[in-house]
Amino acid sequence: MMQASIKQFFQRNLFVRKQSKSHSCGSVVRSLCLARGRVRACASHHKPTASASQHKPTACASQHKLAAAGRRLLFRVGGASAMLGVGIGLVVSTATTTQAEAKGKSNAKPSGEPADDKPQMAYRMLGNTGLQVSVLSYGFWATFGVKEDIKGDSGVLMAKKCLLAAREGGVNLFDNAEAYGNGRAERIMGEAIRQLRDENPSLWRRSDIMLTTKIFWGGDGVNERGLSRKHITEGIDAALERLQTPYVDLVFCHRPDPLTPTETVVRAMTDAVRCGKATAWGTSEWSAQQITEAVWIARQYGLEPPQFEQPQYHMFWRERFESEYFPLFQAPYNYGTTTWSPLASGLLTGKYNDKVPHGSRLSQPQYSWLSKRLNEREGERKN
Repeated sequence: MMQASIKQFFQRNLFVRKQSKSHSCGSVVRSLCLARGRVRACASHHKPTASASQHKPTACASQHKLAAAGRRLLFRVGGASAMLGVGIGLVVSTATTTQAEAKGKSNAKPSGEPADDKPQMAYRMLGNTGLQVSVLSYGFWATFGVKEDIKGDSGVLMAKKCLLAAREGGVNLFDNAEAYGNGRAERIMGEAIRQLRDENPSLWRRSDIMLTTKIFWGGDGVNERGLSRKHITEGIDAALERLQTPYVDLVFCHRPDPLTPTETVVRAMTDAVRCGKATAWGTSEWSAQQITEAVWIARQYGLEPPQFEQPQYHMFWRERFESEYFPLFQAPYNYGTTTWSPLASGLLTGKYNDKVPHGSRLSQPQYSWLSKRLNEREGERKN
């Protein structure tokens, strides 16, 4: 029953069927995420996806349909996430077209053949990495390895069901971090994907999926956290062992480190990329100034620059993504983004309106700071 619900969640609620010469799923998500006009304008330059249908809506009608679809997507994602307790991230790109869409045009069915009505996942280029990522990703934060009922073998079993539903729906980006469940989330993901690959090698071939990790909080010791060369090197090695993979596609500096010079961080991440432990590196919750500093240090010394950011982004938390980061989405940076907490840690689902439900992430001791934030907002509302 749970597996069927998960599969319906991805197939019915998160994907937009192809429509004739109108906006793709990526445009809907981008319109949903980039709410202000100056950013939303990026979607208006997006080239339409190919389709066998010949219907061509007017520009005005198309825009209204796009906005309505975005609102429906927001509420549908909200309801499903509350039910499943899964981590969903939105991948946002300012690219005007993608290789996936170009391929779709070249493979369009000849006139007269029946249209393929199967829901399609859209993909976007992630910054300058050359990697195509699904507009929706699947993450393990605050769930696997944290909640008592999805630790160990039970966690692997549930992870397999969720990962399989996501993968069959077209998701190719799976997000994790050394801090999630103190490493248990990565261990569960690694074992679940290993078993799934044994069961279906084609669907889970390593060349077609992308795995991430994030480095900052690796343990309680003074040198087991932060972005020193020592911890970056040891943290990545430990994550690869837990994930059972020789490399990760994306590695994030989970937070900026005020105690380590930016050049030291850039050189350590360059070594990780060039020795094959990661294909590219990025940042999470860095300021625009810190990101540009790292980029120009890398360019000055011929090192690998950061290429993507993972910020918090939802309707309560918009300023950094929409204003501070806006110049980074353009040349000469062309910075890519994924986002975390699009539902404000579940607050936008409404499940915390009356009380904190048993088994929710706000009820977990490791995430008492989330409960504190909820109480603060409740106090502000009453005042």
